[in-house]
Amino acid sequence: MRVATGAVVLGILCLTVMPATDRPVTGLDRNIEHFLCFALVGFAAALSFPAVSRSLWPLAILFALGIELAQIPLPTRHARTSDFLIDALAGCIGLGIGKLVYLGLPKRITG
Repeated sequence: MRVATGAVVLGILCLTVMPATDRPVTGLDRNIEHFLCFALVGFAAALSFPAVSRSLWPLAILFALGIELAQIPLPTRHARTSDFLIDALAGCIGLGIGKLVYLGLPKRITG
């Protein structure tokens, strides 16, 4: 699961720094795309690192902030406060859902 979490984080980083014209589009609203990506990261992180779940909440917010700040010097990208808010909220919601799923898993699966 940790590999999957790393892959999603790496995917978001790549999508963030690539030129906007090269970015794949799903056809979904941009806000929904953001929400789904960051909720997936939060969900995967909660399952991957349950022992440090309290530390993940501020990290989710800092990750969302870092992603937006990374776009500032890029000529074809735009850092938006609304994106940061959606990303941070989605990451935290994903963490919460992941924690609930983890707590519901039988102990023989979770360790």
